Amino acid sequence: MNEHDYDKLLNIKTHGKGSPDNVTHYYPYEPTPYEALEILFNQYEVNGSDQFVDFGCGLGRLNFYLHYHFRVKVTGIEMDELSYRKALKNKDSYAKKIKHSVENITF
Repeated sequence: MNEHDYDKLLNIKTHGKGSPDNVTHYYPYEPTPYEALEILFNQYEVNGSDQFVDFGCGLGRLNFYLHYHFRVKVTGIEMDELSYRKALKNKDSYAKKIKHSVENITF
């Protein structure tokens, strides 16, 4: 599944830029490719009691991926306010698409 299709499945937008160009010079937004997440989590066993913290979570891609596939508790920490607000917007969009609670997703 390609990047666009995965975002569509999760009803989120994690491609593109998180911040204006004058800010991205210092900490550019580079989401982890879904293909890399698939490879990682085919090798790493996730248990329902696991909790993940993503430092520099950007727009929340890893958080939504983990919650969707494993229903685990995820926390995203992001220092860029615009990216943080976009992650919260993604959480609202994601919540409309799925049929289970999103209270285990925190930004």
